[in-house]
Amino acid sequence: MTIIIYTSILLLLISTIDGQQSTCKANETFRSCGANCVETCDFKPHMCMAVCKSGCFCNAGYVRQSSAADSPCVKRETCKQKEDTSVCGANEEYRTCGSACVETCTFKPQICTEQCVAGCFCKNGHVRRDGNKKSSCVKRQEC
Repeated sequence: MTIIIYTSILLLLISTIDGQQSTCKANETFRSCGANCVETCDFKPHMCMAVCKSGCFCNAGYVRQSSAADSPCVKRETCKQKEDTSVCGANEEYRTCGSACVETCTFKPQICTEQCVAGCFCKNGHVRRDGNKKSSCVKRQEC
């Protein structure tokens, strides 16, 4: 009787895993232990906590189109660039992967989390006048 119960439990586990694998979409593979950080067209994690997560993950060379859980996996090179340099002001440039910690006339970050942020950033040699992201970029000497 015990063997029948163990066999039933084993078959149930196998069918559950097979069922999860069959629900993966195009360009996805089921993993019982995948990374908790998800790369998307807009975000590439540089550091990730070692947390094991089971589910469908994008195949090599593919990323999620967005951060939505049901977002399709697309080739990284097909991601649409959100670059709009026309909105950047004087002494600014658009970057797809800039720092989340902005240097200003009164603040120079010593420690910063490593993450990519897309948007307008001060050109080299320039800093924000104040902590407002919309403030102008000035040369360090002009602070």
